Amino acid sequence: MKKNLIKALKIIIPMGIGIYLTWYFYSGLTPKEKEAIPVAFANANYFWVLLAVVVAWLGHFSRAYRWKFLMEPLGYKPKLASLYHATMIGYVLNFTIPRSGEVARPGFLAKKENLPFDKVFGTVVAERIIDVIMLLGIMFITGLMVGSDVIDDITKKFEVNATISNDFNSSNLKAIILEDSTTGYKVLTDLSNDLRKDYVITEVNGKSLEDESGLNYFEKNKGEQIKLKGWLPVKSNFWLYIILIGGFLVGAILLMIKKIRQFLIAKLMGMWDGVKTIFTMKKRIPFILHTLFIWATYILLMWFMAQGVEGMEGIGIKALMVGFVVGAVAIAITPGGIGLYPIFITAALVNYDFGKDLASGFSIMAWVIMTVFLVIAGIYSLYAIDIKFSNAEVEDQLNKEEN
Repeated sequence: MKKNLIKALKIIIPMGIGIYLTWYFYSGLTPKEKEAIPVAFANANYFWVLLAVVVAWLGHFSRAYRWKFLMEPLGYKPKLASLYHATMIGYVLNFTIPRSGEVARPGFLAKKENLPFDKVFGTVVAERIIDVIMLLGIMFITGLMVGSDVIDDITKKFEVNATISNDFNSSNLKAIILEDSTTGYKVLTDLSNDLRKDYVITEVNGKSLEDESGLNYFEKNKGEQIKLKGWLPVKSNFWLYIILIGGFLVGAILLMIKKIRQFLIAKLMGMWDGVKTIFTMKKRIPFILHTLFIWATYILLMWFMAQGVEGMEGIGIKALMVGFVVGAVAIAITPGGIGLYPIFITAALVNYDFGKDLASGFSIMAWVIMTVFLVIAGIYSLYAIDIKFSNAEVEDQLNKEEN
């Protein structure tokens, strides 16, 4: 009975995650994005698309292989299959809760290979330190190539076409009907709701909003089509500060209890053992080469994907690098870049004279293909990693559920 339950859960849980992510991604698309998907896929050259997927997979496999080098100073020799499946599980879980995959990845590996979680987690922290350095380096080089203002314009500003409704008034800002956008946080659905408190409109039809007497302009020009420009909202960190302060206070209280203090110190020391493997590993050259290869695949997959879309074949190095950087920013801001990745990539390509419809179709197709690939690969790894729980663990979990 219990074995059958575990087998059923191994099928139901991955399928449930897949269904949830499918709904989550699709519901986050705007109507125009949904319409662009079948058009982009119908016109794609799938030789190049498949090549891009292969390159992406090689990058993920290389990341799993690179992880071995950080394990060796700790005396651990996990199987490559376990490293790979844990890595792919981390990717798919990042789509559910932001950065949850960074905890799940060492968790699954530690359970599969019977390793201490704190030390394995420390190796993931070490990995991320290197990856942040790489990303900052690429951003710096791209900034030198094109100027930092280009990236700021794409990731911090918005530009939308709109129609002022005939029933517009200063208390009914929703009456501004937005038609399309080149950048922004779901500008099509959110801008009119948050206009007063978050978004900062600076220009109307190329003129300063101050020169146009602010909201009076909209009231005097009801029914007209306009172009709005401005700054995207800066998200408040209020709740983040509250959580950090609360966590600090709770931690301070817990540290007063001797057993808890000893436990936490032991875990932190274990994590530090994992982090410092970045300095103690012996195979530094292979680690560096894998790191360069991983980041090269991230850039190359976008180039290969562009070769598969008619009109995108001539993408230049500047457009490619700016697209990669703003895409990385989008993925850092939202889970998997949902909603934001296509918008930022479209804005980057439009900036380099690609047609908006072409840029939008390409960016949506690229995002959908790579997201579907990661979800399928991650869900397969959830099943394939085949973590076995002892009878005592199963009984303890079932008892908790019954109580």
